[in-house]
Amino acid sequence: MRALVIALVVSCTVGAARADAPGEARAHYHRGLALFNEGRFAAARVEFEAGYQLQPLPLFLFNAAQAARRDGDAQGALALYRRFVAADPQSAERAEAEAHIAELAAKLPEPAAEPPPLVATPPLVVAAPPPVLTPPPAITRTPARRDAADTALMTIGAAGAAAGAVLLGLGGARYADAQSSYASFDDAQRATPLVASGAVLLAAGGVLVLTGAIRYVLVKRRHR
Repeated sequence: MRALVIALVVSCTVGAARADAPGEARAHYHRGLALFNEGRFAAARVEFEAGYQLQPLPLFLFNAAQAARRDGDAQGALALYRRFVAADPQSAERAEAEAHIAELAAKLPEPAAEPPPLVATPPLVVAAPPPVLTPPPAITRTPARRDAADTALMTIGAAGAAAGAVLLGLGGARYADAQSSYASFDDAQRATPLVASGAVLLAAGGVLVLTGAIRYVLVKRRHR
């Protein structure tokens, strides 16, 4: 079982992948290899991971995983081996990495199961009592009252209209008699004031009756 990937591989690959960083990557590799051989595994891991930051080559992950495993960091080594296999599944070191993965996974405790999510209990909603419907107040309609003025206007108007009609009748009869004799014609001429007065009374009576009727209707509407 090989402990680390040899320096020749990293030198050639780094030089081809990035022309401006091969020296730094090789320097981290050589320091890491020397520290690993001295048994300073934690420091070796730091060097290998620093080289990976410069050139993300899978071999740095494998070497860092080896150093972490030898340093006793099973959790860190397991994570690095898995990253290595995912990054280079065709690598010749894959079988060795998977063997270490199985070994480390068996030693580590199973991750604690996550507790079930808390289900929020909806707040208790107290239903509000139904609103009390208050019936609208009854509308009291005041019966329409006939105003005394209405009655007086219509009565006076009716009387005036009747008197005017009588006077117009008398005047009209005298005008009709004027066609038979001159004497009757003279009487008809004297009846002119009667006709005029009758016409005035009839018109005034009609106006009073109409005024009383309109006033009655307005008063009745006001009391609805």
